Amino acid sequence: MARQKNNSVVIYLRVSTEEQGKSGLGIEAQLQLCKSVCEQYGYKVIEIYSELGVSGKVPPLARPQFQLAVGAAKKVGGRIMVAKLDRLSRNLHQATGFLDGVYDCPEILIAENPSASMLELRLKALISQEERDMIAARTKAALQARKTRGAEPNGTAGRAAATAKARNTTEQAIARAQELLSTGLGFTEVAETLNIEGFTTSRGSAWTKQSLYKRMSA
Repeated sequence: MARQKNNSVVIYLRVSTEEQGKSGLGIEAQLQLCKSVCEQYGYKVIEIYSELGVSGKVPPLARPQFQLAVGAAKKVGGRIMVAKLDRLSRNLHQATGFLDGVYDCPEILIAENPSASMLELRLKALISQEERDMIAARTKAALQARKTRGAEPNGTAGRAAATAKARNTTEQAIARAQELLSTGLGFTEVAETLNIEGFTTSRGSAWTKQSLYKRMSA
């Protein structure tokens, strides 16, 4: 990330749920990372915009706060900084399109990889997309396998084993959810990821934003 004559930067932050944004989970971590990089490279922060409750699947230019960030950066001939590439978009083509200057948008800076070249960032985005696709494929196969295995064993011993298994599964799911939330993902995206990775609730149901938030708040 080489320093240029115009060092003005607009910081753009995004979380997927309003609850996550209000609690400061994700937003504060993103802001600290961006400010740290700005201080390290001598960038001047002129504005900070936060998008709360907006999924990474929504096109950036369709988000109100991102539109304001674009306008503010254009006004001073500056750039836009995001903490991670997925804060901009989870869509591979959209993300790389912004990096390549396809859209009418100021240059994008990625705080997580401040010294990475455009090629390195594009490769990282591609690898992340391939990993998500592989996880989805494995999860689909695992869910199908569970359906074909049939019911759990009957009787007291069977119920005890099933209860212990459900408790262990839930604990693993919550631990994974906490890990994902710490990266800045929202409850909706975390629930989707848990389902993709094969985690279920103690009742064997798929996770939802509501069930995850209720369980995390217990």
